Amino acid sequence: MKNYIELRTTTNPLQTPSVVWNISSDVNMDIKVPSMIIQIPLENAIKYAFDSVQNNNLITIDICIKNNSLSIVIDDNGKGFDPTTFSNKETGTGQGLKILFKTIGLLNAKNKETLKFDIQNKKNLSSGLSGTKVMIEIPVDYCYEI
Repeated sequence: MKNYIELRTTTNPLQTPSVVWNISSDVNMDIKVPSMIIQIPLENAIKYAFDSVQNNNLITIDICIKNNSLSIVIDDNGKGFDPTTFSNKETGTGQGLKILFKTIGLLNAKNKETLKFDIQNKKNLSSGLSGTKVMIEIPVDYCYEI
């Protein structure tokens, strides 16, 4: 993902928001995560969260261990997620999130403790907020066999 962000910044610096990574020191960098679970929400935020070029466009990725789970929060201050537009052919194919939800469903069917994936429009949390918050919790002993 860092390479993708660097490429976007190099090729289109005015259209790329600032991205801040906050990775706790207690996170084992060898821990497995499902393919594309960070990439799809992060790419969606970079491509679709912001209508205009502004200096304060920001995406923050927080990764830590919480309650015996890997917690990943991808937060942006953009326009907010609208589930009716993620299948809009004009803005994208809408396939990334659909594939991600199907993959999570298949993996969760084989696990006692399930992976949690939630997307929230922040203005639904508080009227003064804008943007999207993606929250992912993966049990540290999660099994990836289907």
